[in-house]
Amino acid sequence: ESSTTSIEDNDADDPRLALEWLIATYLAMFQSRVALGDWNKARADAWAACNYAQYSPNGSLGGDGMDAKSFRLEVTVLSAMWTVCQNTDDKINEWQTLQSLQGLLKLPFPEKLTIVTREQVEERIKVLQDELGVKK
Repeated sequence: ESSTTSIEDNDADDPRLALEWLIATYLAMFQSRVALGDWNKARADAWAACNYAQYSPNGSLGGDGMDAKSFRLEVTVLSAMWTVCQNTDDKINEWQTLQSLQGLLKLPFPEKLTIVTREQVEERIKVLQDELGVKK
């Protein structure tokens, strides 16, 4: 008998875990770039993390329905993008990012978030709508 583990029994081969690792890696790079003040590369890393999180099987734009873990991850990556937009005075993309966050924060996930609240997002959206002349 062989002592090797079959692919079916090995969690390390789970594509969702690989995707979570990829998103976490982009978030880590984002944090490093922010610390270095490299906002262009921080934007690229946040953008990649957002896309992978949103289009993952359990992401808001994926096909399998969102779970609590994906919800937390997506809020985290969108908050990263929000940070980039605020620090680069990118009001249009900030408004778009906040629209995505607002949609997520309306979902019925029971956990409390410490990163961002629905009230913070909605208040900032109102300010940006006035500044950008966006119809409500």
